[in-house]
Amino acid sequence: MSIFQEYEEIKKIVGKEKWESIDEYINKVHPELRLDQIIYNSNNWIEFEKWFYKNLKGSTVNVCDVWETDYGDYKALAEIGKNKELKGTIITSYDEQVIRNITDKEKGSLTVNELKNAFAVLICSDIEKYLKLPTISNVSKLLKEIYDCVVTSECSMCHIDYNEWEDFYDDYNERDIEQLKKEIEKYNLEEVIEIDNGEYKIIGYGDLETRFLDDRNYCKELDLNITDKIMTYIKDTFNFEYSNSFVRNTFSNIIEYGLKKHGDSKHDFIKYLSETFDELEYEEIEKIIDNKEKSYEV
Repeated sequence: MSIFQEYEEIKKIVGKEKWESIDEYINKVHPELRLDQIIYNSNNWIEFEKWFYKNLKGSTVNVCDVWETDYGDYKALAEIGKNKELKGTIITSYDEQVIRNITDKEKGSLTVNELKNAFAVLICSDIEKYLKLPTISNVSKLLKEIYDCVVTSECSMCHIDYNEWEDFYDDYNERDIEQLKKEIEKYNLEEVIEIDNGEYKIIGYGDLETRFLDDRNYCKELDLNITDKIMTYIKDTFNFEYSNSFVRNTFSNIIEYGLKKHGDSKHDFIKYLSETFDELEYEEIEKIIDNKEKSYEV
C-alpha cells in the first residue's frame, strides 16, 4: 500500500471533516509539525482531537478525576458543555483496552495525564449523548439521595435497610416510594435501583452514577418567569378574583417561595405546588411548565 493509499484509509476512519481540519490545525497551532507527525504520533493526535472538538465543534470537556475500577475498566468525572457554556458533570467509564487504543500504549501503567487525555477525546467524540442525559436536578429528592450515596460511596453502592429507612428517612413515605418507582421506569433504571429486595428497602448500584448529568451547581432549572404562566393558568381555569390584590399577591408569593426553595428541581417545585394547592395535580403543573409555546393548554 502506498503512502497516499494509507492516507485515504485513515481519512475514511477519522472522517472527512476531521481529516480536512488537520491543515488548519497545523497552520494555526503547530506549524512546526507535519501531517505524518500528527497522525502517527498518539500524543500529537490526541492534542489535535482535543483542539478539533473544542474549537471547531464547540465542545467543552474538563476531566476532573480518573480512577481504575475492580471490573477491568476506568471511570472519570468530567465537566461538560457546549459553545462555552458548562452544563454539568458526568461520570462515565470505558474498558481499559479502549483507553489503551487511544493512548497507543499496549503495556505498562497508564499515567493520570494519559488517562485524562484519553477520556477527554472519548467524551468529546460522544458529547451529544452525554448532553442528552437526564438532569439530576429534575428528579425527586429521594432519587437524588440515592444517586449521591452511590457517587460518594467507596464501593459505589447505596444500601438502605428497613431499619435505616424508618430511622433516617422518616421524612419520606410510601408516596415517595411510588414516585421513585415511576422514575425507575421513566429513566430505565431497573438494572441500577431495586426496591424491597431481601433485607433492604432500597439498593442503588454503581452504574446509577453514569445515568445522569449533574447540573445542580450549573443552572437553575426553572425560570422565575414561570410565576406568570402559573398565575395565568389559575386565573383562567378557576376564575378566581384576579382583580383582588390580596388574593393575587398571596398566590404569587406562594409560587415565588416555591421557586426560591425548589428552583433547582422541577420535580420538587411541582410537588410543593401540588401539595399546597389541592386543586392542582402534579401532571397538570408539569404540563404548564413544559409547554414553551403557550403558558397552558385549554
